[in-house]
Amino acid sequence: MTVIGQFEGLAPTGMLTGWATTMPAGRKLEVEILVDGTAIIVVAADQFRRDLVSPQLPDPSCGFVVPLPDECIDGGAHIIEARVIGGDPLPGSPIHIAPTAARDRNVEPPPPRNRVRNADFRSWPHGLTVVPRELPCETAAGWWFDYRGSSPVRAMVRAERPHGLALADDQYALAVRVRRRHSGGHLRVFGRIRLKEIAGDWLFVDVGLLLRRTVESSPIGVTELFLGLVREGNHVEKIATVRKRIYGSGVVRLHSVPVAIPERFRGPIEAGADLVLCLELAGLGECVVFSPQVTARSTFSAAPAAATGSFEDKTIHDQVEALQLSGLWRDGVVARNPTRLPGGGVAAVPRPQVPAATTTPFVQIVVPVHEAVRDLNALVESVVRHTHSPFELVLVDDGSGAATRGRIAAFRAADPRIRAIANPGNLGYTRAVNIGLQSCVAEVVVIANSDVVVTAGWLDKLHAALVSAPDVAGVGPVSNAASWQSVPKVKTRTGEWAVNAVPVGWTIDSYGELVERVADGLTVPFPLLNGFCGIFRRGLIAELGWLDDENFPHGYGEETDLCLRLRAAGHRLLVAADTYVFHAKSRSFGAMRRAQLTQETNRAVREKHAGTDFAELETAMQADAALAGMRRRLLAATAAELRHGASRVNVVVPVKQGAKRVFKVGAG
Repeated sequence: MTVIGQFEGLAPTGMLTGWATTMPAGRKLEVEILVDGTAIIVVAADQFRRDLVSPQLPDPSCGFVVPLPDECIDGGAHIIEARVIGGDPLPGSPIHIAPTAARDRNVEPPPPRNRVRNADFRSWPHGLTVVPRELPCETAAGWWFDYRGSSPVRAMVRAERPHGLALADDQYALAVRVRRRHSGGHLRVFGRIRLKEIAGDWLFVDVGLLLRRTVESSPIGVTELFLGLVREGNHVEKIATVRKRIYGSGVVRLHSVPVAIPERFRGPIEAGADLVLCLELAGLGECVVFSPQVTARSTFSAAPAAATGSFEDKTIHDQVEALQLSGLWRDGVVARNPTRLPGGGVAAVPRPQVPAATTTPFVQIVVPVHEAVRDLNALVESVVRHTHSPFELVLVDDGSGAATRGRIAAFRAADPRIRAIANPGNLGYTRAVNIGLQSCVAEVVVIANSDVVVTAGWLDKLHAALVSAPDVAGVGPVSNAASWQSVPKVKTRTGEWAVNAVPVGWTIDSYGELVERVADGLTVPFPLLNGFCGIFRRGLIAELGWLDDENFPHGYGEETDLCLRLRAAGHRLLVAADTYVFHAKSRSFGAMRRAQLTQETNRAVREKHAGTDFAELETAMQADAALAGMRRRLLAATAAELRHGASRVNVVVPVKQGAKRVFKVGAG
């Protein structure tokens, strides 16, 4: 009997993968994962792999996949080995994780320094409200108002702290109110940038804008946002455009817009010329500027001349890097030799299954992240695997440590559909959601916790329910742990919210398929939605002033408040009972802290919505006959399939082997 297999190493999702079997008997094997010589995990090599289907291979159900052990995500050097228990290491073993490699690929460096002066608008040397008289006029420290035109202008600049902008506790905004139409010339607001040396060829610009209309005929807007140099007489010379024609009403966030500095301006900047971020305004109304940021990063380097698939044109290379596209654009795809089997055969690689075309439009998925890297791995893997319509996954890092930042950097590098936003610190869940939402452009958005796992068809089903009627504003899925959206049980015998384990005999994916069959397209009206995962019309959230991050900063109560405001505005909410999303429950807060937050936010919700009969809402959700019937059918279907023998599923069981911590991963 001959053991064959391969240790394939670390996948971009943070999972260790490989396969192992015997020839010719095809006996099931167990593989031991060692980190620095110590056995950490024992995994059964019994997972079906389509790429291993071949007449020369006795059984394609010989794959294994396990998470990267916690011991390996500290940024240090490690050696990982996979070997069949009682046998030799598998081909491909060992793999080395070096500190430099971990730092380059998986550890995001600290956020670069913001070069904008007084970016939090805390300093106002001439008072918190300034009426410009002599032009240009300093308003907030380092920020100037300037008007050059043939007719007078009436304007006012003041410090403000609007709700819903996800501002930190010590952060303010600069509000420019234009009361009289100006014709000809220009009206500009500009802030100074501290920059004596440009690292690399690019600067990156972030800024938030809140536009408020006062007249419909000539609404205020930003005709151009640009970088400029202050010349004699405080005249601003444009050197690079960031964005043109920003109009409308509501919040717009520009995130990491790359701006190339022409070579002829680099000398004056490095010689001390004043560089500014300038907004040119038109129309009447109010423009609120918040969270401006200009960073200089040593992000780009020329591709090695001999690199396979590298771009000959450095401009194209830099543009690919600026857009943060996958490394496949830069490096190309290196063909791998097919796996040789005993007897000279080659493992067949069947044509991948292409999902049927969907009618779901582009959707942006906003996920606040604070630590809990293991849950984040599972979320990203499930979204990428189960989402077949156009999407962007927006990961808002809310002050995580190096290990989590590293995983986010790796995800972003591996898939161009993943975008990352790094908050300057831990601003809180609700502010992180608002930052993500305000950076989106899609009409439809998903708000999801980082500890969820989606299943097949999840986005198509949620979107279909959302557009089923024009007055539907939001839709939530069912889950194992989502209060009144939980299945099959809602509460335990002691009256606590149930956390339903996936039944023995099912994976999360297969149980999601069972839920879909049992629900058979069922959607039910619901007065409130659990905030763990939901799809919404972004424009409606914007009209209501975004999530309330002042009263509910920690991610408890903000979804109830949003649902109540949507219903008060005449909109409906639905639960898509055929869509199952697994919820691991928060790892960012412990159980005691979670209970404390729940109690505090329940009180805050009741105070804010004092006229609401919450007992009536609870009764309506508890008594929903359609959802209760679906739960009964799900329990019956689960029992029936167990009686007839369900497919096996991997379960993780801790096993003590002396002083070692070993996890047994095998069939349940």
